[in-house]
Amino acid sequence: MIKLSDFGVERKDMVLSSGVRLVTFEKKGLPINMSILIRSGSRYDPKGKEGLAHFTEHMVVAGTKNFPSPDKLSIFIERLGGVYGASTSSEVITLSVAVGDPDDISSAAVLVHEMLEESLFDTLTIENERQSILKELGDKKAKPDNYIGELYKQLFFQNTPVGRSIIGNEGTINSITRMDLLDFYHNMLTIDRMTIVAGGDVEIENVATEIENKLAMKNGGKHEFDRELPEYRKINTAVHKYPGIGQIHIIIGHRTVPEIHEDAVILDTIASISGGSRAASLQQNLRYKSGLVYGVGAFSMSGSDHGSWGVSTSTSKDKVQEVLDLITGEFERISLGKITADELSFAKDKIIKSTRRQMQTAGSWVGFHAFGELIDPENYLKLDDYLNRVNAITLKDLSVVGAKYFRKDSWYLAMTGDIDESDVTVNY
Repeated sequence: MIKLSDFGVERKDMVLSSGVRLVTFEKKGLPINMSILIRSGSRYDPKGKEGLAHFTEHMVVAGTKNFPSPDKLSIFIERLGGVYGASTSSEVITLSVAVGDPDDISSAAVLVHEMLEESLFDTLTIENERQSILKELGDKKAKPDNYIGELYKQLFFQNTPVGRSIIGNEGTINSITRMDLLDFYHNMLTIDRMTIVAGGDVEIENVATEIENKLAMKNGGKHEFDRELPEYRKINTAVHKYPGIGQIHIIIGHRTVPEIHEDAVILDTIASISGGSRAASLQQNLRYKSGLVYGVGAFSMSGSDHGSWGVSTSTSKDKVQEVLDLITGEFERISLGKITADELSFAKDKIIKSTRRQMQTAGSWVGFHAFGELIDPENYLKLDDYLNRVNAITLKDLSVVGAKYFRKDSWYLAMTGDIDESDVTVNY
């Protein structure tokens, strides 16, 4: 049985006096990485204000009381050899800080306090960031290889909050006011929605002391979060046409399960078998045997109440049908339980042994565990449990899960480029 101690890591957790959960993955000799996850992502944007969470994230790192511009924030942390950042997903706003010296954890806590409690939201900066976000949206929409991810999410999770755009659209971005931003900042970035996860050469008591001394955020009350996202399959195909762009980007796949579902690890393993390496079946069939694509990958993505499994690739317009037929042939192989013992053995070895190479930074430990610690700390699989679960997967598990999720009546297809829905047929 694999244990966290095999990696030289010890997990500890505690609840601070404010009610914030703090989790550490302690490993001697590593720099410190800390992420503050707040369950206030884009799915919680008010209707008609899509993009508000993302806009707020921009403002959190755009200037604070003691560091009134991004360069001042950068100088403060970079002088310590550190970095900081922020991101927004459908579910979470994440703030991250990394420093090289454990003695600088106090400075990291200062930066967290500044971002979460002292952001300025001055009018000029708001308007500058609005223009920046509109340019970000323009860049995404201008490139078929960028926009395919947006289209996939809208299609797979249609008519649900998860399917809405994280960044918003021109109308909603322009409609967001300073009061909207301040309201979201004060009422959605609260400690009851928050978990702090730190990794590296750090002691939980030291982190707790610094956070307690620096962070005095309010509690917004108890929240009940959705456990199962509904599925509305009113359409199964979505195309965003780019006239004159002959390279067609494709994502085809199925809705699946949340992160804590028992089938999630099996679906991850199937993704590794189908499209997780140069030796994977899709790579062999689509590139090395036929030259239809340059690259192809399979992914298994899980959220708190939803999931998806898909294949992503691109090819010329005249080869799209052939590519789709080979991919759906792989779906059928999976659904019929025809993955071989050799494939499963290879995937297990690859996943388990490559983990030692991948988990060499504090950020990797935080990144693997942070979302699970936020949504369901009791039931999500820590790294050791995850790897032991992979090692226990059988061919029967693959067969049962394949039949359950790779059904012929449940696929979705997203495409970008100079193509119409009528140009192809999904023969599955």
